Amino acid sequence: MVITVEDYPSTEDLEKLKIRGKGLLLGLYRGTPLPQRSIWQGVRLPDEIVLYRKDIEKVCRTEKEIEDRVNEVLQHEIAHYFGLNDDEIYELMGRH
Repeated sequence: MVITVEDYPSTEDLEKLKIRGKGLLLGLYRGTPLPQRSIWQGVRLPDEIVLYRKDIEKVCRTEKEIEDRVNEVLQHEIAHYFGLNDDEIYELMGRH
C-alpha cells in the first residue's frame, strides 16, 4: 500500500466519482479491494491511498483538525481496501 499526498484530485478522478463543480474530495483509494482479488490476477500496481491536501485544509481550521481529518480519511480509505462501501463505513463510524 502506498500513501501519497496531492494538492487536488484530478478532473478524471472527480468525473469517475461523479463529483461536479466545487465538490471536495478528501481522499481516494485506488486498487482492488481484498474481497475482489483472485490468485489468478497478474502482476498489478500496488494499492494507493491519495490524500488531497488543499481540500482537507479547506474543511479544517486548526492543525489539530487537519490531523484528526487525515486520520479519519485514512481510516475511511483503508476500509475501502477491505471491501467496505461508503454506507458500511459511515455506519461503523457512527455517521448516517
